[in-house]
Amino acid sequence: MLTKNEEPFFSICRLLINSCSPALCGLKPASLFSLSTQDYEVFSNCLQVITQQLSYFGKSIRPVFRLGRGVVIFLYDPQLLSGWLASPAVQEYLVGRGYPSDLEAAVEEFILRLEDSPDFPHEAGIFLGYPLEDVLSFEENPHFGWKYCGLWKAYHDVDYAKEMSRRCRECCSLCRAWHSQGHTIPGVMKKYSRLKQVS
Repeated sequence: MLTKNEEPFFSICRLLINSCSPALCGLKPASLFSLSTQDYEVFSNCLQVITQQLSYFGKSIRPVFRLGRGVVIFLYDPQLLSGWLASPAVQEYLVGRGYPSDLEAAVEEFILRLEDSPDFPHEAGIFLGYPLEDVLSFEENPHFGWKYCGLWKAYHDVDYAKEMSRRCRECCSLCRAWHSQGHTIPGVMKKYSRLKQVS
């Protein structure tokens, strides 16, 4: 992922902006993206610095080492994710799949499953903020029946899926532009927050 003549710190910041802007800016409880093991070794020190920076904004970053399949970077907001997972229906879904009800323990279990599973577990959609009804429908029929595909395959509330996809695309576009102008990730987050306050 490191392009020619590009510093590792700038490169991993660019990847985070491209992949995680909606989670950085509070539109989603979490985002994730994959790195090769080789790229992670290049970026690991930079990620430690960024993790420390983002902790002041209530964000957490967890690298997930998937044996023979590279590294997944899981960025999440514990407060937003806790609220999302607190829904009784979501709790029932996760507990039914062997997850603990405590947020930290549930995140740890999710990370363990990411490490051990050859594919992404279906419940990843829940942790990324996708509607439970769509996650359930995807489990039943991942290839047919969906009505709209934006951030996720929407089988039910298409208007909500379209609006969320539009907002997240807009967020990514703004954050990429600000970052290319020289703003840091914390600076980009502050600019987005101020923009939403006046809009």
